[in-house]
Amino acid sequence: MEQSAGAATRTSKYVPKVPIEVWAFTATEAYRGTVHRLEGQRLSDVLNDILSSALKGPRTRFLPLTQVTIQPLAGGEPVVSPFVALNKAQVLLVGERQGGPASVEPGLSRAGLRRVAVRALLSGQISLTGALFCPAGKRTLDVLNDEREFLPVVAVTVRWPAGVAGQFEFAAVNKGQLQRVEEIGVSHEPAAGSV
Repeated sequence: MEQSAGAATRTSKYVPKVPIEVWAFTATEAYRGTVHRLEGQRLSDVLNDILSSALKGPRTRFLPLTQVTIQPLAGGEPVVSPFVALNKAQVLLVGERQGGPASVEPGLSRAGLRRVAVRALLSGQISLTGALFCPAGKRTLDVLNDEREFLPVVAVTVRWPAGVAGQFEFAAVNKGQLQRVEEIGVSHEPAAGSV
């Protein structure tokens, strides 16, 4: 059977993606699964629609996860699903299950950045400590008010009201779910280098 020219073109546009093992959290559930990104794209780029913005495409409202285990945070039996579309507005944070050093998101240059240790309170009385990076001449408030929906944070510890805690080398935190952010320390990163 012959393929049409259009069908051949569609199949040749396939772009391979790289899997990232993540934990995504809402106020009531933890989702362990896989997010797929393009080569060179970071988890925060996927969540903040960096590629869609650059291509003037529509912003995505849902985060696709594959091979997902859903665990209710209040206890109960986990549910396994091959695919879940998770509403990004309901996501508190997404943490990488494996990643690079805890100093900076993989691929982000440290040149001229200030590392700011923070303590934050998210919706549902969930607390978080970690560090974010402020570009030269920018305040923490400027970073919190920039156009990104998800804030990259490193060396993250998350605590839920029930006493459950989790740690991530890197997590992207939904700014819309932040109730309060406090600076608890500032340090300057080296002027050159990249992770």
